Amino acid sequence: MRTAESTTQFARLIDDIRREAALQSIFVIVPTHILGEHLLRAISRDRPAFNVRFVTFLDLAKAVAVADLVASRRIQLPPMGDFLAARKAIQTKVRPDGYLGPIKEFPGTPRAVLKTLTDLKKAGLGPQELRRTASGYEETRQRGNEADSPHAVQQGLFGDSGSPHFAGASAGSARDDAKSKVTSAGSARDDGKSIATSAGSARDDGENSAASAGPNGTSRKLAELAEIYEEVERLKDEAGYFDGSDLLAMAAEAAKESKLIDDAAALVLFGFAELNELEKSFFAACAKGRAAYALVPEDVAGYTRPLVDWLSGIGLEVGSGLLRFARN
Repeated sequence: MRTAESTTQFARLIDDIRREAALQSIFVIVPTHILGEHLLRAISRDRPAFNVRFVTFLDLAKAVAVADLVASRRIQLPPMGDFLAARKAIQTKVRPDGYLGPIKEFPGTPRAVLKTLTDLKKAGLGPQELRRTASGYEETRQRGNEADSPHAVQQGLFGDSGSPHFAGASAGSARDDAKSKVTSAGSARDDGKSIATSAGSARDDGENSAASAGPNGTSRKLAELAEIYEEVERLKDEAGYFDGSDLLAMAAEAAKESKLIDDAAALVLFGFAELNELEKSFFAACAKGRAAYALVPEDVAGYTRPLVDWLSGIGLEVGSGLLRFARN
């Protein structure tokens, strides 16, 4: 993205919005606060930037879901809280002869497992999806087919519909009826093997452990990961905490009738090349029936094509230019 041109285009968009709504809030969703500060300084040189609010997804989610958060009587998970929950869950759920048994005491194992669980949750995949996938692998193995059958993965994660089941332990009704296809889960699943990849650095000799797991190693791995995942969610809920993924899921439901969003002049998505499934769900809920814009980095080798296609799919028109431009 060429900064000068993109900033100019963004400034023109703000001017266009302000011609129709001089005082109402404009929410600009950015990947980082640093980018938001840069854009604020850039547009303030030639025009007042009154009530232009630069927020991350989590910032906006907190504002939209504040009433639900208060009613839930839960507080944000403190720093290192997720790591401690993952470590305790591994100690509780991993048996000495389990897939992760040989490395359960390694200091890097909780962080590697936690990274995988975080990716899965952001993709809208919960413990039940992992169990279905593990069952698919086991059934495939018993039929004498290749243990790493892509069909087994698809059936486990998505069922017959091709869409994720959104059965995460704490996402609740905010995503019970979610139907969007997971196209950007990426490292969250990589056909069910991400834990083997991310745990590698934590266990040095982990390849020997995986090899000794036998032909049903993948199903054992996923089943054990599902147990850890479920225990982490239980510990977090029991202690009265929510994490960023819980917040986005809650906000996606609250956004449908949010007065804060209804009263805003516009929503602007700026600088994202991709979104995870929870971010997509939240942005779609905020944008539905409201003025919404998106400025997406110039496409390189089709990298931003999935996001542009998704924006088109939720009713935003996509034009050409240095930055892909969309408006609801």
